[in-house]
Amino acid sequence: MSKVIAIAIGFVLFLPTLLADTPMDKISGTRLFVGGSGEGNYTKIQDAINHASAGDTIFVYAGTYKEILYIYNKRNITIIGEDMNNTIIDGNLEGNVINIYSCKAIKISNFTIMNSKQHYYHEGIYMNNDSYCEITKCKFINDFHGAIVYKSVHNKFKDCIFEGLQGQSILLTIDSNYNDVMNCNFTLANWTGVYVYKSKENTINSNFYRCSTAIYIRESPNNKIIGSTINFCGSEENVGMIVSYSDNTIIQKCNISYSENTGLAITYSNNSHISNCSLSNNLAGIALYMAEGSKIDNCSISDSIYNGVTILYSKNNIIKNTVSQRNGYPGMVIYFSSANKVKNCSLIENENLGIEIYEEGNNVVEYCNIIGNKVCGVYLYKTQDNTINHNNIFGNGWGLFANSSISDARYNYWGSIFGPLTFGLFGDGIWWVGGGRITFFPWSLTEIKPGFNIEKVNANFPPTIPPIYIPLIQS
Repeated sequence: MSKVIAIAIGFVLFLPTLLADTPMDKISGTRLFVGGSGEGNYTKIQDAINHASAGDTIFVYAGTYKEILYIYNKRNITIIGEDMNNTIIDGNLEGNVINIYSCKAIKISNFTIMNSKQHYYHEGIYMNNDSYCEITKCKFINDFHGAIVYKSVHNKFKDCIFEGLQGQSILLTIDSNYNDVMNCNFTLANWTGVYVYKSKENTINSNFYRCSTAIYIRESPNNKIIGSTINFCGSEENVGMIVSYSDNTIIQKCNISYSENTGLAITYSNNSHISNCSLSNNLAGIALYMAEGSKIDNCSISDSIYNGVTILYSKNNIIKNTVSQRNGYPGMVIYFSSANKVKNCSLIENENLGIEIYEEGNNVVEYCNIIGNKVCGVYLYKTQDNTINHNNIFGNGWGLFANSSISDARYNYWGSIFGPLTFGLFGDGIWWVGGGRITFFPWSLTEIKPGFNIEKVNANFPPTIPPIYIPLIQS
């Protein structure tokens, strides 16, 4: 008998430490228990929820609980599973597994949430009109959607796993603002890892692997994607990450690689800021389409099959302190776009062209290294009033070729004190056809020192190594 009492006392002493290893490190109120063999323990999680009051904590012992849970109009309730992998809430394919309505500060952690109804309108967790709730250390498997968050604000998903879901792993939709998705892992999402729709001021910092699309921001201003890793996401039909009809998006310190499509696309969106990002081994790197007032700053784009950076039907964008190298086609393309500025960039060692400007005009390229591109450093086609000054243009198949174009290309260094008049015998040559005219005198007699250090930029973005895929679901 004394041994039983000692074990019971030991468990009571250990329990606060167990609970402290959860998002709720400050436990107050009544403690309710589900499962296990303790006297008064509930057999169903729903019964404990029904009897819980503000400040209470529900501890759920390991086991499989085939329930559909409803949490209505509750405040400050914490629900903790004993172990994420072995404490399972199974919806039995009958509906949403967990439903949270009009709640505040609900905290759920350490569960596997599985087997929602396999239908477009069902998910592992459905949140409606909730605030300051936290879902942490939970795993979502065999749900149609992982979590749908509707008209809910200041909520957090942290340290969660979403694997192999048919629909959206997380959907933040219709006025779901100021939510965080932090340090979650999204794998094999058939639709999207995180989809933000008509919601603002959300922050995403997570990892995505082999998702059809990793992140989709649509009609949602002022969102942030920071420190996210996106590998092998995108397909023939889908971009790795896309921002559409969404202004003022911040994308920082992200690594996007091995997409079968464009790594990052900004469409019909203004004032995006992409900085300190690495994009490598994608079909194409970054694309701005119908975008205005955006910035690409201190990024590395390399080893794309096609273009490194594409600017299409866009204006007043700035690309600076950025490296675009070893791409299969141009390091940078400006199509039907005007009043864009490329400054302090390195467009080097591309298989085709360093930079191409195609129709439209009034773009500026200055203080760039345009070096070692196999076909041509600068190619102009039916474009006027571009300013291409103070650049290093040498070591290319041809320095500058203008087809039906009129531009200012003065003050550049062409690899020789003789400028571009050597026809490539010493340094890079320049040529134009189709009634074009290029102003190139005076030129620089010495190499121009760019405004940034390419080695320093590249050092910030080491080559991406494909991750080793270990299935999270063991058969």
